[in-house]
Amino acid sequence: MLNKNEINSTFAVTAMYTNYHLFLNETYKFDGERHNFWEIVLVLGGSLGVTCDDKILELSKNQACLIRPNIFHKNWVIGHKNAEIVVLTFELLGSDIDNFGNRIYNCGETLDIIKNILTECERWIYEKGTYGFCEKKNSDKNSPQMVKNLLEIVLASFFRQEDHKIKPPKNAGTKIFNLAVNFMKENTKETLTLLNISKHCHISDSTLKKVFKKYTGLGVMHYFTDMKIQATKIYLIEGYAISEIADIFNFSSQNYYAMVFKKLTGLSPRDFKKEYEAS
Repeated sequence: MLNKNEINSTFAVTAMYTNYHLFLNETYKFDGERHNFWEIVLVLGGSLGVTCDDKILELSKNQACLIRPNIFHKNWVIGHKNAEIVVLTFELLGSDIDNFGNRIYNCGETLDIIKNILTECERWIYEKGTYGFCEKKNSDKNSPQMVKNLLEIVLASFFRQEDHKIKPPKNAGTKIFNLAVNFMKENTKETLTLLNISKHCHISDSTLKKVFKKYTGLGVMHYFTDMKIQATKIYLIEGYAISEIADIFNFSSQNYYAMVFKKLTGLSPRDFKKEYEAS
């Protein structure tokens, strides 16, 4: 059994956001999303498909996926059996986490710890729009820190598995998806079209559309535009003018860039920068 002393001291869970213990039927599909915090998806029963960035993962019983902040992800039940899963979201800080996550981990040795996390979380509620815990009456005041400590133990187990990676499945669809997404990543500053991307993948437009619909629930160009907008955020944070960013990423105008940014993020570029600076 792992203990707190074994945790790599270079990372720490600084806030817990949500926890879910879900029972999913065989038709379940979760629409894709991005968010600015970390997420663990753990399978306790059945199998789950997960789109995670450019990877398509298949999680079996007692396996988990650790998803980094601002990474597109989507999941669905595989096969004709129901699935039981746990989802934990949290903030993680540290100096050794740049390449941590976005892959499959085995959870056999930490299952009891994860169950303890769920039990402890039942004593606490979360206040919408704020970070950390809101206290329930008569709660153990040590529980919030206890949950963070327990989660750090789980993450330490994941960290030690980094050199023993479980390879994701490979088939025609996953290969096409991986190839297309990486091509998009290399060309976020270009004006790609559906034809550009499908030609790069050596497939028809219709096949590419089907692959993205299956693994993301989005259209190909919607996915690419969202990727472009995510890539512009670092430029906003670094102080580039909106007009400069629009030019760098080949948007037709700064007004169009601002419109698309707000449509996909819910904030204007200026409001995003203000929110970041205030955090």
